[in-house]
Amino acid sequence: MKINRLTPIPFTYKSILKTEWLKGNMPEVTHDMAGNLLTKENITNGHMLAHSKGGKTVIDNLMLETAPYNFMKGNQPFSKFFSKEGFNAYCEQFKNIDLPNFNGLDYIDRITRTAKHLLRVGK
Repeated sequence: MKINRLTPIPFTYKSILKTEWLKGNMPEVTHDMAGNLLTKENITNGHMLAHSKGGKTVIDNLMLETAPYNFMKGNQPFSKFFSKEGFNAYCEQFKNIDLPNFNGLDYIDRITRTAKHLLRVGK
């Protein structure tokens, strides 16, 4: 069977996190966990536990990241890229965000629980 045209398969999903950032509702969020500057051209949702390793696309497992940083991480363990200072700086950006459909303190709590679990089990 000859294929004349390839149809791209989109690997995209929407998250409230990226959607609200792109709308300009999170101006205090400027950097990812590695300290990379987030821009409209490079922002992406990064999984804390890689999707290919069973990580779900839910707010508890997502962090805003630059696309190059996300690509570099690949599906390697979260623990390989974790730094307490970087994680705390990332979380600090969300502490005063309270939108109708997103609460920064709740988000910090959720990703902190995920991070603790991943670090405890070495993923």
